[in-house]
Amino acid sequence: MLIERGDRVAIQGDQHPTVAAALTAFGGSDASGASVYGLVRESLLGLDSGCRGCHVVDDGILAYPLYWTLSVMDYYWSAGDLATLGTLLPDVEAILVRSEEEFFPLRPDIVWMGWDDRIDDGWCGPCNDEAQLAYASLVVRAFRDFALSLSASGNRDWASLAAAYEARAVRLERSLTQEEGWSDGYGIHASAYAINARLSALDRHRTSTLIEREFVDITNVCSFSPFNQYWILQAMGNANRMDHALAAAKYCFGGMTRVGNGCLWETFDPRYEAIIASGGTKSPNLPSMCHPWSSGVAHWLTEHHVGIKPAKPGYEAVLLAPYISDLNRAVSGSVGTPRGKITVEAALDVRSGNVGVNATVPVRSRIALPALMNGCVLLGFDFGANRSGKTIEAPVPYDAVSEELGTMTSIHPDVASSLLYSNPIAPGRHSVLGLYGGCRTQETSASRIGTASDSPYPPFLPEEYPAQTSIDAKTRGDWIGKFGNEGHLLFGFDDGEDLVQLPPYVGVQSYFMSGGGRHDPPRHFRGQSKNETSFLQDPRDHSRRALGGIGEEVERGRGLVIDVNITNNEPEVRHRVTMYMVAEDATDELTVKAMDFDSRNNIAPLPHLQDFGGGVYWTVEYGAGIRLRVVPLFPLGPARIAAIFFDKA
Repeated sequence: MLIERGDRVAIQGDQHPTVAAALTAFGGSDASGASVYGLVRESLLGLDSGCRGCHVVDDGILAYPLYWTLSVMDYYWSAGDLATLGTLLPDVEAILVRSEEEFFPLRPDIVWMGWDDRIDDGWCGPCNDEAQLAYASLVVRAFRDFALSLSASGNRDWASLAAAYEARAVRLERSLTQEEGWSDGYGIHASAYAINARLSALDRHRTSTLIEREFVDITNVCSFSPFNQYWILQAMGNANRMDHALAAAKYCFGGMTRVGNGCLWETFDPRYEAIIASGGTKSPNLPSMCHPWSSGVAHWLTEHHVGIKPAKPGYEAVLLAPYISDLNRAVSGSVGTPRGKITVEAALDVRSGNVGVNATVPVRSRIALPALMNGCVLLGFDFGANRSGKTIEAPVPYDAVSEELGTMTSIHPDVASSLLYSNPIAPGRHSVLGLYGGCRTQETSASRIGTASDSPYPPFLPEEYPAQTSIDAKTRGDWIGKFGNEGHLLFGFDDGEDLVQLPPYVGVQSYFMSGGGRHDPPRHFRGQSKNETSFLQDPRDHSRRALGGIGEEVERGRGLVIDVNITNNEPEVRHRVTMYMVAEDATDELTVKAMDFDSRNNIAPLPHLQDFGGGVYWTVEYGAGIRLRVVPLFPLGPARIAAIFFDKA
């Protein structure tokens, strides 16, 4: 999976989550683990675009070389290979310096930031602000992670270099956060990258504001590309919202494993699972159905749920910080390291409120647990009577270990400061009990707490959408007087030409993605007939019926987009936008993803449209502009759209 992707050669940016997952899942001190370290090293060398004259696939995507530098850091922290870090250090520097040259609010041609509509749906050139802001925070993080890795190396010759790169990260951060309301326009992707970059301007209040605004709505927490979901999970964990993060991991990735027999896909909307379960004969769109770039969840779960984190490169020292809560009461896992295998089991005793941890670790380590859990305070660690005559040891506060943990790239300072730590423990097997007491009632908010009875993924509340939808399969082509009282757009209606009468407050643009960019869909004329009731009435001559359309070519990819920009957005006015579709083949199946025009957040559930050879109207009622992404269900059938109608609700 690292070398032969099946569809293409390895690509440096795509491979970043894959490298992290491979190191976590397959690294180790035995022969196979060592060979995986070698495989990752050779892959990094083969994808090095920082050296003079080097060029690799897709290094024109500005984020991809930066992801490569993060993979170099992941490899160093896992394998402890100081020599390879030294070899690649000049090339890492070259990439970072290049990324520093054009920076937000400039709008460099970043080319691509992800398939999700919120980050401009793929090959977007300069791309929208959300993509630009995500990229800008990625630059800061890459500088900061490089500086931390240099500091952790213990190489005195690199100490001044580490300080210089951290200073440059601070300067870049200031240019990004100097305005008073700098984060007001951040969506979920830009917010995730900002949190992960450990921006000093993101104090706990501002971080909490971003989390409550962008991350606690289950209808919008999943990115359409699981590649991008990796950073969203990191941000939720880094903001101490692990219960939400773990629920998001189950929701955003779980459906893929069920419908894909264990494999993770290139693109996925978890709502697709319900479409398939409701009788869909095919899976929506055309993803790669075993795509390694979606594997970052394996690494994230191991470091942040099992909690095995290298405190020094090569796991020379380890922090064991398993995450346990009322909603996630037990976890176990292991990691192979150059110094041997590390295993951790942790479980909450719901009667006592204590947390038991069993660990086998070949190096010096500390155990860390939340200072507060369910309103209770961590009072101490019980190692048993055989440890130096002591049964219970007082926990160590973060202030006492902050210098020791200060160079860790895998633990966010806000997370580190929310934990209490054991004293160092020697290599070996340990059974430890985290003792909790002094409990008090916790205040909770509806956005944080769902109940098992009303939510399948607590603490997320159940799906709730701001738009209403309806389906009409009875009206057929007799639309006049029922739809389009404010305006209409009949695609290809006049021998391939559109018949258009738009309201003055509406603008419409349609396109699909193919071959590395946006394409205007050709118009098609399917014919005219007075007797074919699925054909649309001609508003100029009601005795004439005809049918045209767009989307004949859109049989794959992410679908056909129809953007409806509504400019008279008044709070009390809701608009009805209706698409009319007529299947040409009995196997045609469609779904429609409705999004807010500005934020690209989901606003309505996905319909499952089948058996619409006689014509079907799908209506969405909403108070602002919308984006409609019409997705054919792979592998047969295009995204045929005959018309779009406009009404006031």
